[in-house]
Amino acid sequence: LTARKSFDITWDYSGVTRINIEYSINNGSSWTSITENVDVTEGKYSWSVPETLSEQCLIRITDIDTPSRTDTSDRVFSISAAPYITVTSPNGGEVLYKGKTYNVTWTYTGNPNVPVKIALVASNNLSNVYVISENAPLGQNGSGFFSWKVSSSIERRNDYKIWIGNGSYTADFIDTSDNSFTVSEFVY
Repeated sequence: LTARKSFDITWDYSGVTRINIEYSINNGSSWTSITENVDVTEGKYSWSVPETLSEQCLIRITDIDTPSRTDTSDRVFSISAAPYITVTSPNGGEVLYKGKTYNVTWTYTGNPNVPVKIALVASNNLSNVYVISENAPLGQNGSGFFSWKVSSSIERRNDYKIWIGNGSYTADFIDTSDNSFTVSEFVY
């Protein structure tokens, strides 16, 4: 399973009305509650998988009325990190000058095995986008960069952010600058 994703825990039941659901990251040595007092007729529970990474995970369902009635996953499973990307520069407060070259930088985990798309976004509006690169290399060892010459055609504004992601504009592997930065004319 992937951390920060949703996973449906399902079950069959007979003679049970309400259950507790727990998970273990150490092959059953200890347990952490996922949820309690679930009506079994629902047949499933949508679990937001935690960021507790392990290769020795189990799920256990227990009858609230008779705690000795329990069932555990047939085998262990893994929880792995969700890939993510984080803009590190420009990340807010900078002044970038038209005609000058700057590095757009980022860090990442995982490997979505795709190049990244980089865009300049004004006013947090994805309909007001200047594409910097359609397919910049992801990088190596958890960090990447793209050398960008700020075009003279870009409007002077103080509300720009960098948008970076896998190109699909989905929330799985995207980030934007934390705060706005400025693009201005270079003064000699």
